[in-house]
Amino acid sequence: MKRARLTAVLLAAAMLMSALAVVSYADSGSDKSVYPYYYSYPYPYPYGYPAYGSPSAYPLTGYPATIYPPYGTPIDVYPSYGYPVYVARPPYYPSYLPYPLPIVLKPAEPEKSETEPAEEPKWVNPFNDIPYDADYLEALEFVVTRGLFSGISATEFAPDATMTRAMFVTVLGRIAGVSVSSYRMSSFTDVSQGTWYAPYVEWAADKNIVCGYGDGTFRPEANVTIEEAITFLARFAGYKNEYNDYTNFMSRYYDTDEIDEWALPYMGWASAYLIYNGVRGYLNPQKPATRSEIAVIVWNFAK
Repeated sequence: MKRARLTAVLLAAAMLMSALAVVSYADSGSDKSVYPYYYSYPYPYPYGYPAYGSPSAYPLTGYPATIYPPYGTPIDVYPSYGYPVYVARPPYYPSYLPYPLPIVLKPAEPEKSETEPAEEPKWVNPFNDIPYDADYLEALEFVVTRGLFSGISATEFAPDATMTRAMFVTVLGRIAGVSVSSYRMSSFTDVSQGTWYAPYVEWAADKNIVCGYGDGTFRPEANVTIEEAITFLARFAGYKNEYNDYTNFMSRYYDTDEIDEWALPYMGWASAYLIYNGVRGYLNPQKPATRSEIAVIVWNFAK
């Protein structure tokens, strides 16, 4: 019994001194006279497998690891290149006990950086006429931060103001990243070259997003209606190969009879994809779209 207790005490002391030896060797990697190794048998095992002592030596070179002795606390070691870790035979180790005991090597977790990556600054609403709890605030942030359209001044957005047909087509052109220098001509009699919106209108005409009126005009300064905005957006989706016809979603609305026939499939598409669902069962297709409504429509489409 006494011999067993003495053996246990000696074994615990041996493992503690072995652990201290590992730390000591890991910290003294600059001492080239030591040139420590970790002995494994019969050849280096991958991390996670038990390694047993052997005359063949394997340098654990340049790889951080955790040593898990059968007893005691796991030890993290970070050997530099050329100075691997060595588990020495501890002094006073009883000669009648097997040596070395199995040790498992596993990759150590990399040290965490003390400096956390900086968070992106949150967008601060600069517009005095937008309440902090507006249900379109995220949509507003989306269109403003991406330069699709902004306020009428630095502090006013005018959410309930209407938007012109020219401005809405410009928004689509900005989403598409249109090169304005590539569109210098005009297909419409009332779109003059040199106006800020002329390249975007010509681009939209070239891509069959807009068609204009039978008299050859586009009427750029007219307010864009809900059904016109949805139609332009749906055709833009078709230009990007992201459009499918839907009409079976229209029975849920009370005013579908007010939708022009040419706009009906486009309004159904917007309803099916939750791009535009009107207000309380009404689509209001002939109503001029407000700037906040356009922001929500564009944001829903982008999502």
